[in-house]
Amino acid sequence: MPVDRVVVDEQDAPGFGVRLTEEAVAVSAYAAEWLTPYTPAVKAVWVATVSSADREAPAFLEAVARAVAKAREARLATYRTCSRCGQTNPPEWMHNADTCQSCAVRHLGVVY
Repeated sequence: MPVDRVVVDEQDAPGFGVRLTEEAVAVSAYAAEWLTPYTPAVKAVWVATVSSADREAPAFLEAVARAVAKAREARLATYRTCSRCGQTNPPEWMHNADTCQSCAVRHLGVVY
């Protein structure tokens, strides 16, 4: 049963979440999933779980820090750079593998 959940969003960086329970700390990367062309939903992608059995040990905090870094890196690895404007975006903001949605509207005549 969850005790608490923290979602971290950094400016120009991906979001990730830390879910605290009595037994463990679960770390997830977050992404958007489009339910319809106008309806995004947040989707958590599990990255790592750290047992809370020995919360007082320095190794516990180090393991949580490593899990958070892993979640951040996993999310950043999904980002793509638009070949038209050069901006790096999360995959849910891309029209296709090399064109962002803004450039698709601006240059390809796409209407969202």
